[in-house]
Amino acid sequence: FLSEQLSTFWSDWAKVANDPGATAPRAVLMQDAATVASTLNSMSTSLSDVGAAAAQSLSTDVSSANTAAGQLDSVNTQIAIATATGTSINSLLDQRDALLGHLSQLVGGAATINANGTADVTVGGQPLVSAATSSSPSVVNTITVDSSATTPSTMVSVGGTAVSLDGGSTAASVNTLTTTLPTVQSQLDDVATALASAVNTVQASGYDLTGAAGT
Repeated sequence: FLSEQLSTFWSDWAKVANDPGATAPRAVLMQDAATVASTLNSMSTSLSDVGAAAAQSLSTDVSSANTAAGQLDSVNTQIAIATATGTSINSLLDQRDALLGHLSQLVGGAATINANGTADVTVGGQPLVSAATSSSPSVVNTITVDSSATTPSTMVSVGGTAVSLDGGSTAASVNTLTTTLPTVQSQLDDVATALASAVNTVQASGYDLTGAAGT
């Protein structure tokens, strides 16, 4: 769409050059120039909107993952008690597996099943949920987001340690915010800057209808 507008814009210049004293080709050129500028601005706004949506999705997914981690810790406690007392844990195992699946989808959580049926989960190599053992209590770390981060390896932290996510919807959002969008925005900025520079340079070397230079 933008390439078509730019093609028309360049053609407009040729028409003005072929009949420099006519006002109609100049008016068309100005109108099409405004259209190109509007499209560039609109594209930039759209990229900002995509970024805002990705940031919101990341925040929502991290919140859900933290909730699921807390729920898994509770289920782990129930599993440990039931196992120790000889009570059936089938329904608890179903809950555990559902939470593990949810964490995997959200943050790429990797699970380790312990001998008593409880589960530990790591995210990016850092512990998110650690079930209680005979010598230590259970641990649930919190996932946080640094919205000012510009690299995938520094945007998300688990228990205060930055991690590189290797899966889940959060990884996709992080990649969008730190890699995809900045790259596309930079390319769009380069087009706009090059266009403005080229046009302004040529414009400065020309004349208006009264013969005044550089206007």
